[in-house]
Amino acid sequence: MFIDFLNVKNINILEKKLTIFFWDSWSGKSTYLDLFMKSLTARDFIFLFHKEKKIVFKKYKEKYIFIDEIVNIYWLYVVLRYLLDGKTIVVASHIHPSIYKIIFWLFVKWNYFFTDINNKKIEYYLDDLWYQYNSESIEKFIWKFWWNFIELDIIINHDKENKNFPEILNSFLQDCVITYKNNK
Repeated sequence: MFIDFLNVKNINILEKKLTIFFWDSWSGKSTYLDLFMKSLTARDFIFLFHKEKKIVFKKYKEKYIFIDEIVNIYWLYVVLRYLLDGKTIVVASHIHPSIYKIIFWLFVKWNYFFTDINNKKIEYYLDDLWYQYNSESIEKFIWKFWWNFIELDIIINHDKENKNFPEILNSFLQDCVITYKNNK
């Protein structure tokens, strides 16, 4: 299920030369890239995924370049090369937009979106599932788990019959622990 909590689905992001979706892992950056790739009527784009790999500039005939997982500031050189090559770039980035601004502010029109700083993300999700909630329960969840749907789903599944999110959250926090494992 995709929830457009940034309300960008109806914006033509491709009229700007650079669009940045920024925040941590699992915040929805890549989902937004996917949304905009699927909205293109022609196959006039290339998708690059470079997590923990070296990103290199290559000439492409496609007009749009979608780059997922920019995690290294040095990769912005490649973004610059694509912009100088006349491409329109959409990135999912762990690099803060202020760094892009320092490099690109003189010659490029751009958009940026923070994918995980809005309580609406969690509220829209709970609304869509018909859960009751209050601002206190949303804040409590975000304080503990950030704005992450994965943890939200785990908590909701703790008591599937109950549609009262504050009760489910309190019960979960009392009874359960989420353990994170690094598979590297």
